[in-house]
Amino acid sequence: MHHQFIWRDLFLRNDEIDGASHVGIPEGGMTMNGIKTVNIHAIFMDKMMFPNLEDATNWLLANDLKADAPIEDDWIWMFEQRQKSDFKLGAFGEGKDFRVVTVTQGVGATVGELLDGLKTAAKSEEDIVKRFSFTKVDGAKRLVTGPVLVPNVVDLQGDFEFAEDIEKTAHQFMTDARNIGEMHRKFGNIGTPVESWVLRDDWFVEAGNNFKIFPKGTWMMTVHVDDEDAWNKVLNGDLNGFSIGFRGTREAAA
Repeated sequence: MHHQFIWRDLFLRNDEIDGASHVGIPEGGMTMNGIKTVNIHAIFMDKMMFPNLEDATNWLLANDLKADAPIEDDWIWMFEQRQKSDFKLGAFGEGKDFRVVTVTQGVGATVGELLDGLKTAAKSEEDIVKRFSFTKVDGAKRLVTGPVLVPNVVDLQGDFEFAEDIEKTAHQFMTDARNIGEMHRKFGNIGTPVESWVLRDDWFVEAGNNFKIFPKGTWMMTVHVDDEDAWNKVLNGDLNGFSIGFRGTREAAA
C-alpha cells in the first residue's frame, strides 16, 4: 500500500532481529492525511525468474495474491489483481492511469487510485516500520551510510512510497527531528545525522562480488554514531542498517 508519512523516528537496527520474510501485499489501500488510496491493478513476473506457470502461481499464492487467468507473452506472466475499471483515469497526471513499482527481483506491479465508490469507511491507525541496510561503515570516523527509504519498491509488509513523498519526508526529518535512536526502543541521542540527501540519479554501489543499484529518489543518510555501546554494536554487526518508524492510516477497499 502507498504511504504518505506522518513522521515519527529513525533508528539503527538489526535485520535478523527486526526482519520479516513474507512479501504479503494486503487487500486494501493506504492513505496519509486523507490523500489517495492506491491499490494494485496487476502483477508482472519475468519468465527468466519464473519459467513456468506453476512457479509463478506458487509464488503468488504464497504471497496472498490472485493467480487465476494469467496472460503471457514471450517474456512475462501477467496476473490481474483488480479490474482496470476499478481505478480512476489520469490519477497520476494526464494519460497516466497507473504507476509501476518493484515487488521483488523479477516481479513488478502496476498500481492506481481506486474509484471513490470502492473505498470503505473502515480505517485503522497503525505503526509502520521500514528497514534498509548500511552501504558503508567508516570505522575511523564512526560514520554509517545507507538508504533510509527507496521509492517504488514494495517492502516486506506490502507497502511502498513514491519518490515525491520520500523527498518531502527527508526534508521534514532534517527540519523537525534529526534524532537517531536504536532498535525502536532507545529514542534519540544515539547518533547525529551529518549528511542527508535524495538521489537525483540512479546510484550503483559495489561491495566485493555484490552490487546494488539504488534508484533516483532514494533517501540516503550518513550518521555519526555518538553512543559508545551502539558504535560497538555497529562494529560487530549487531546494528547493520536504518529503520524508520511512522504512523499511518490503512483503509480497507471494497
